[in-house]
Amino acid sequence: MSPHDVLGGRYELERAIGRGGSGEVWQARDRVLGRAVAVKVVDVPAADDTVVRRFRQETRAAAALSHPHVVGVHDADVEDSHAYLVMELLPGPTLAALLRSEGLLDHERVVELVAQAASGLEAVHRAGLVHRDIKPGNLVLDQHGQVKVVDFGIARLAESTGTQVTASGTVVGSAGYLSPEQASGGPATPASDHYALGCTLMTLLTGEPPFAGEHPLAVLRQHIDEAPPRVRDRRPDVPVWLDDLVDDLLAKDPARRQLGVAALLANRAVTAGTRVMPVVPPPAAPRPDPPPSAPPRSRVPLAAIAVAAAVLLALVLLVVVLLQGDDGDDPVDAASDSTSAPQSPTTEASETPTNSPPAATPPASTPSDDAEPEGQDDLTTAIAELRSAIDDSVASGDLDGKLAEDLTKRLEDLDKAVEEDKPGKGIDKALDDLEKKLGDGVEKGEASADAVARISAAVEQVRSVA
Repeated sequence: MSPHDVLGGRYELERAIGRGGSGEVWQARDRVLGRAVAVKVVDVPAADDTVVRRFRQETRAAAALSHPHVVGVHDADVEDSHAYLVMELLPGPTLAALLRSEGLLDHERVVELVAQAASGLEAVHRAGLVHRDIKPGNLVLDQHGQVKVVDFGIARLAESTGTQVTASGTVVGSAGYLSPEQASGGPATPASDHYALGCTLMTLLTGEPPFAGEHPLAVLRQHIDEAPPRVRDRRPDVPVWLDDLVDDLLAKDPARRQLGVAALLANRAVTAGTRVMPVVPPPAAPRPDPPPSAPPRSRVPLAAIAVAAAVLLALVLLVVVLLQGDDGDDPVDAASDSTSAPQSPTTEASETPTNSPPAATPPASTPSDDAEPEGQDDLTTAIAELRSAIDDSVASGDLDGKLAEDLTKRLEDLDKAVEEDKPGKGIDKALDDLEKKLGDGVEKGEASADAVARISAAVEQVRSVA
C-alpha cells in the first residue's frame, strides 16, 4: 500500500505508523466523517467468500463492544487481495515499544498494564470472540496511558486463509505467544488468549518471551512439550506470588490458566464499574502472602445484634432489682435522719449501722450463655460476605444460576459445620467442596474470571478467620 491509496471508497492512507508479520498499520483519514483513524491492512490472496464473511462477522461483533480497554472498531472489509480493519487512532506506544524504550518495567506497573488487558479480554470473551494474537505489540496505550487491546479478527483471517505457516515453514504470526493447543493445530479458545497473556507478562517482566529459538517451528515445539521457565529464575526481584501467577497462565492445562486471570483481576481495581476486590491469590496450593488485601465491608450480623440486646436487657433488669431493694430502708436509719444533727457527706458515706445488711455487690460481668465465642463474629461476617459474593456474581451475569445453586448448597454445609462447632476439618471440607465445584464451573464456562476472583477472595477471608 502507498500514501493516498483509498480503501472502501472513504479511508485515505496518509502515513505508515507500524509494520509487522501480519500487515501494515496506517494513519488514515475517513473522508466521510472527516476524522483520523488507524487502518490495519493485511494481504489475503487466498481469501474466499466464507473467510470474508466470517471476518466481517467477527469484526462487526468487535465493533459492538464498548469497553475502556478494548479499541474502538469502526469498519472492516476485504477489497481485492487486501483485508483492512479500521480502528480508533491511539497515540501509543505499544507495550512492545514501551519495553524497548524504557527497558524492564517495575513489576507493579507491569501487573497493572496487563491486568487492564485481561479486563478487556474478559469483555471480548463474553461477546463470544477469541483474539488469537495477544502480544505486547497488540496492547496499545491511549491518551490517558491506559491499555487497549487492538487487532481483532486479523489472526483468524490468517488462519482461515492458510497463511499461518508458509511453504518455507515460516510462521505468520507470533510464535513466541502461541498457546500449546494452537501450536498443535487445535482451535483457539479464551484459554489460548490467557496463555498469550502469560507470555506477555513474561516478556514485560524479563525482556523475552518464555521460549525462543532460531526457527519458529522449534519455538512451537517448546510450547507443546517443555515446561515453561519461572519468572524468578530470570528476574529474582519479582515477588513469589507474581511468579506463581505467571506460572498459572502458562500452564499446559487450559483450565488452570483461569486462576491466573482471576489473580490479575483481583490485584487491581478494574475500571468501568467492576468492583474492587481484596488482593488475594486464587485458590491453589499454599503460597506466600500476596499484596495486602482490602478489609471486608463492615456489616453487623443479626446474631451479634441479638446478643447485644440480651445483655442490655439483663443490665436493665439488674438496675430495677437494685432500685426495688433501696425502697425497704431500715426504720432506724430513717428516724436517725429526722432527729440527728446533719452530718457531713463523708461521715454518712463511712458509717454503716451494725444491724443493716451488707450492701449488695453487683455480679461480675460474665458472657451470656448465648454469646458467640471470640472470633465468631468475624467468621459470621466472612460467611455473609461469601454468600454476598455469590449473589453479586449472579446479579452481574458473571455466574451461571445452576452453578450458584450448587455453591449455595456448599454454603449450607459450611453453616452446619459452624453450628455443630466443628472447627478445622468441617469448615475446611465445606470450603474445599465449594472451591472444587467452582473449579468445575470454570471448566464448563459457567463462571467468569471476575466471579472467580470475587468468590475466591471471600473464601480466603473465611479461611483466615475460621
